[in-house]
Amino acid sequence: MVRIGLSYLAAAVAGASASAVLDTAKSIPEGVSSTPNGFDALGDIKYDNGHIQLTALDQPNQASALWASEPNYFDEWTLEATLTARGPASPGGGLALWYALPQQQKTGPVHGSTDYWDGLAVMLDSIDGEGTLRGHLNDGSINFGGFKDPVDRAFSLCRIGYRNTGTQFTIKVGYGQGSLIVDVNGQKCFETNQVVLPRGLRFGVSASSTSAPDSFTISKFNVYNGLLDTLDTHRAKRAGSQARAHDVHEDHGSHGAKDTPGGSGNAVNDERLRALENELASVRASVKGIDRIESVSQQLDSIRGRIEKLEDQTMRLLQAHQDLMASDEKSALSREMDSLRTRIENIHQSVSDHASALGTLPETLAKNTPSIWVLVIVIVAIQGVLIVGYNVYRTRRSYHAKLL
Repeated sequence: MVRIGLSYLAAAVAGASASAVLDTAKSIPEGVSSTPNGFDALGDIKYDNGHIQLTALDQPNQASALWASEPNYFDEWTLEATLTARGPASPGGGLALWYALPQQQKTGPVHGSTDYWDGLAVMLDSIDGEGTLRGHLNDGSINFGGFKDPVDRAFSLCRIGYRNTGTQFTIKVGYGQGSLIVDVNGQKCFETNQVVLPRGLRFGVSASSTSAPDSFTISKFNVYNGLLDTLDTHRAKRAGSQARAHDVHEDHGSHGAKDTPGGSGNAVNDERLRALENELASVRASVKGIDRIESVSQQLDSIRGRIEKLEDQTMRLLQAHQDLMASDEKSALSREMDSLRTRIENIHQSVSDHASALGTLPETLAKNTPSIWVLVIVIVAIQGVLIVGYNVYRTRRSYHAKLL
């Protein structure tokens, strides 16, 4: 691992080589005061006198990102970013430079961007209080946030004191001619020839902070077609070191090769990268198993959803049946009530008719009954007839007695 102290480094002065041409469509112009053309801004980004503040000291738990809208179609390229990082005594956040396709167009948990990205991430943060600049690869299937120690998942890294240095520093990420090179202020951080990056990915930068926030501010973000001079120099030195190591190996035969300047670090990085590739293959196999489990889980979820739909339909049918039964019962009850009401009305009508008849009975009797004098006359007449008859009877009886 390479250890770099920014406080002892001179400012980086690295011009573009003749083959490195600035790609203005994917670069942020100087003095920008709002979201630049050709970029997608995510989160709460502040623009101040050409400085782009991704996270602020006075606003904890922030996340923001800038992504170039157009993909890259260069075989060789350089991403150059100049930034500052400030914060309290304890680190509280991180920044990432991207050549990748994000999982979703939104902020996320990986230094302001989403997990499961596809491509390269160069991450700047602190581990156990010490700054690191690391390279991470993902093919879209790895849950980076699920790892307890992200350092173990880096294919290479260097130590870097980046916080509260009082000065800006520049990170360059170059890819070309079979090498990936990361440089800080003109000094190589790490290099590998074990990484293959396709065209069609997008450049971006993101940052996030914690409850004790760090502030990350970008003052330059440029993309070049080709390798800058400093990166090309690093690559040439690596090629020369490898050639010298090869010559030493041939001269000494079985005695083994001697270490060359920069060679041991690169060999360690290559061995580390191969070990990480083996781990990545193991992780991919595990991911495939997880994918199968997820597929079964999705099928179970689908079946569960169908069962829930059937339950809902059954409940609706039962409710409809209950409503229908209730409606039929209400109809029958209504008919019975109507019949009872009709009977009561008929009885009421009959009672009314009888009551009416009883009410008119005195009048009817008064109209149809003879007067009292007629009755008196009839009675007197009857009594007179009875008296006359009795007298006749007595007379006849007396007469018969005399004859005897």
